[in-house]
Amino acid sequence: SSSAMSTLQQYEEPLVTVIIVTYNNPHFLKQALTSIAEQDYTQSKIEVVLVDDGSTLPEAQAYLKELSMEFDRKGWTYRQQDNRGPGAARNLGAGFAQGGFI
Repeated sequence: SSSAMSTLQQYEEPLVTVIIVTYNNPHFLKQALTSIAEQDYTQSKIEVVLVDDGSTLPEAQAYLKELSMEFDRKGWTYRQQDNRGPGAARNLGAGFAQGGFI
């Protein structure tokens, strides 16, 4: 019905924040980012906050350096902290979240 279409057209998807915590694991980080990119949800309504919890492996640091430019381009947030554990990293990430859903 035209009423249903009108309601559907007025619906706006909320911004969703995905917080990713990483530590010395560029392979899983790449998988997580690929999974986000493959979602059916409107990509402009997905915000990613990435927190590196003090990665020390050279390959992890190199991948994170690559990502920093992509994150800047997309308006996403990337932060590094000294290794304090995943809970502290998630809390740091949550502080940067702009989405209505985390």
